[in-house]
Amino acid sequence: QFTRFPGGADLNVAVGLTRLGVRTIWASVLGEDAHADYLADVVDQLGITPLVRRAGGPTALMFKAGGAAGDPEVLQVRRHTAFALHADVLLSTDVIALDGIDHLHLTGITLGISPVVRAASFTLLEAAVAAGVNGGGHGILSCGRIKRVRWRAQCPGRRRCTWCTARASGRV
Repeated sequence: QFTRFPGGADLNVAVGLTRLGVRTIWASVLGEDAHADYLADVVDQLGITPLVRRAGGPTALMFKAGGAAGDPEVLQVRRHTAFALHADVLLSTDVIALDGIDHLHLTGITLGISPVVRAASFTLLEAAVAAGVNGGGHGILSCGRIKRVRWRAQCPGRRRCTWCTARASGRV
């Protein structure tokens, strides 16, 4: 028996900010499946503005089992998903303009999902810096808790993650 609910670092941050009264946009690429329909509906019901594109491939999923006596067993389906294959469809001219955007939250895990997602993340980060999101009292939030032990040990691109954090903070 499974209970379905939305989550993930990016959506969790959006929910928290929305609950604090901050107008929030959540952007993702979802598949053409029932999980995508569910997720799009829930995001909208949470009061978060969805910026959702649909593309071929399944919607990314995560299953957690157990955990009462320790860490839960986790199964993640991220590779070959709509987001992993088509994250670049989010990068239309209107999105890249970042009009009215004060903060951008990029989670570190996105850099390891696929080359398409990594390239889209770099493009969005550069657009945010160019749009001044990194200045004037605004900021780019880059997840600093990147599962330092487990994720960094597995990540062949940890230098990219360090570069993104430095770029977001204006040090590069």
